[in-house]
Amino acid sequence: MSRFIESIRWEDGQYHLLQYHAARMEKTMQDCLGTRMKYRLEELLAPPPGNHPLQKCRILYGKDFFQAEWLPYQRKMHAGHKVVHDDTLDYSYKYADRQAIDRHVRQAPENHDVIFVRKGLVTDASYSNLVFFDGENWVTPQVPLLPGVMRAFLLDAGTILEGEIHPDDLGKSTVFKKINALNPFESAPVYFIGK
Repeated sequence: MSRFIESIRWEDGQYHLLQYHAARMEKTMQDCLGTRMKYRLEELLAPPPGNHPLQKCRILYGKDFFQAEWLPYQRKMHAGHKVVHDDTLDYSYKYADRQAIDRHVRQAPENHDVIFVRKGLVTDASYSNLVFFDGENWVTPQVPLLPGVMRAFLLDAGTILEGEIHPDDLGKSTVFKKINALNPFESAPVYFIGK
């Protein structure tokens, strides 16, 4: 049975980017399961329990089920990053099964994340899309492993641009950020290349 996940940020008393999450879930249902969503995301999500100011709403869903849980969330800073080349990696939809990605993370040094290179191009980190500052613009890889909702929002807003990034290009940037639904551009930690 195909199962998928969606992680939505609750912060400042509201859910963020719901229309982007709903669009991705709808596309996943159509492409992978040959059906449409039978529910409106906005109608299913009540405010989370507890009073933690930043929470992750983790949705597990499939053709005939929808399950949500809320978890307090704390943004994490990694000590470093390991570049991993894997041409077989496929995470074009937000599958609940992340074994291939998690295997690479387990092989990285402690408190390190991984940056994936697929078919000669930089793609994503383990849980995040990447954006690199080239001196003028913030640029995200043109071909990510997973087109994230925060990435889509920032592209639509003109905050970031797409570009083809090769491993040799990493030295041309001085800093980068890892963005996702829980880590918006303005809150995402800044990492320095080579550190």
